[in-house]
Amino acid sequence: MSANGVVTSGTTLSHVVAALGPETLTLLSGPTPPVEVSGARLFDPEDTADASREIVLAVNVEASAASSAVGVAGEAGAAAIVVKGDLASLQQAVTAARQAGIALVAASPAVAWDQLYALIRNVLTSSSSDPEAAPVGDLFALANAMASLIGGAVAIEDPSSYLLAYSTLDQPIDDARRQTILGRRNPSSWAQRLQEAGVQQQLLRSTDVIRIVDPDRVARSRIATLIKAGDEVLGSIWVVEGDEPLDDRAVAALRDAVPLAAMHVLRHRTFHDATRRERGRTLRMLLENEAAATDVHAILSIDPGSPCAVAGFRISVEDDVELSLKRARAIDMITVACEAFRRRVVCTWIGPTIYALFPSMTPASLERVAAMAASICERSRQTLGVDMIAGISTIAPDLARATDLRAEVDRVLRVLVSGSAGRASATLDEVRVQTILQSLADLVQQRPDLRLPAVRLLQQYDAEHAKSYVPTLRAFVEAGGDIGLAARALQVHPNTVRYRLKRVAEITRLDLESAEDRLVIALELLSR
Repeated sequence: MSANGVVTSGTTLSHVVAALGPETLTLLSGPTPPVEVSGARLFDPEDTADASREIVLAVNVEASAASSAVGVAGEAGAAAIVVKGDLASLQQAVTAARQAGIALVAASPAVAWDQLYALIRNVLTSSSSDPEAAPVGDLFALANAMASLIGGAVAIEDPSSYLLAYSTLDQPIDDARRQTILGRRNPSSWAQRLQEAGVQQQLLRSTDVIRIVDPDRVARSRIATLIKAGDEVLGSIWVVEGDEPLDDRAVAALRDAVPLAAMHVLRHRTFHDATRRERGRTLRMLLENEAAATDVHAILSIDPGSPCAVAGFRISVEDDVELSLKRARAIDMITVACEAFRRRVVCTWIGPTIYALFPSMTPASLERVAAMAASICERSRQTLGVDMIAGISTIAPDLARATDLRAEVDRVLRVLVSGSAGRASATLDEVRVQTILQSLADLVQQRPDLRLPAVRLLQQYDAEHAKSYVPTLRAFVEAGGDIGLAARALQVHPNTVRYRLKRVAEITRLDLESAEDRLVIALELLSR
């Protein structure tokens, strides 16, 4: 088992390349003996950890810089490195790979890196490198076996329409199928046509195989069915019509394959989930201060002396049932993205927040975590149908500070929820002033002797006389005492603000020209 929970049994690089097919991966150079692989991660030039038997994905590395990335991956002991580019543009990288004794693989320019990582991880879940045997859990081998039996290209998706595996036999396909493989899930135009035709709803309601015909004749006809275990939906199988129509025999073959597919998907999911759940529970205990770093570092596969950071993700869902469903999907999406970034990352959830612990951190890698978190938030609306915010802590010197890092994340998330930062994700340093102000406001809230009676008096005056002096006062202090800025925020004339502030001073006896008074007023208003 690799550090990120991928279970393998002699899986080779050639098996991975063959499983994903030439439309996705092409082996450009590799050692003559079979290259065994056990995991995958994204290229990080600062990550000097051992990468033996791993496939490194050279994300955002141009072909002209590929040879340098090859050298770094080779020094880390990686089994292979995947780059984007053609043979002509990667000649120097090929030479560098041969010198470093590392396999070089070219990925299709159209395939998304996160999609490729997920697919490679799915291939590595296989318990055998023999695709003809279709061992339980090897979804790619299953897809090929089903495609051969049914007579059409097969795709296996999870309940959220994410692609888990697909067949690579020489069978006709269409652009919708091609884009599904390269883009992780159904391309938007095809997905929209399916939505408009009510296909997804029909599939969810059906207890049998359904037929899908594109009325525009742009896409080939398909048959599809759900994969279920009891009442639980595990995913779906889609078959694209080839040279021959998908007749009743093909429908019967797909129907008969569902129980076997369910067994494959359940084992596939178990491979991914078992270790992840154990590490997630352990991380939750650490973050809630119920376990010490010295007691859990072995389970987390993290050196207790490793510099760490924590990221927290929160989705905007109020209903408890919907939160449970959306959170499960969000955890999968975040975990895949984070594991691809750093193989030892651990994810868990506490209440509405999903936390990810990143070891071996540096200032440069923290910037990459922040960028990744921002990207996840951007994709959340499209992928999950909900808004998401993300907060990132500073870097602590060791694992023992994990609880403090969680507290930092929670402070950042609180600022983001308030909307005062005007963004969906931020690091603590980016919103440190707002977090300090919130902490001071909390102190004022907890200590009645620190409250400012004049503000309560002004609120009562507003209520009794239908005035808006408190909002004007708030805008004034938030503008740093600048009447022009306050007027623009309130969308009124500056003279209106001047008049209101004069009345505020008369009612409350506050000195609004004093920076100290304005600071105390601001803290009082923040605490309400």
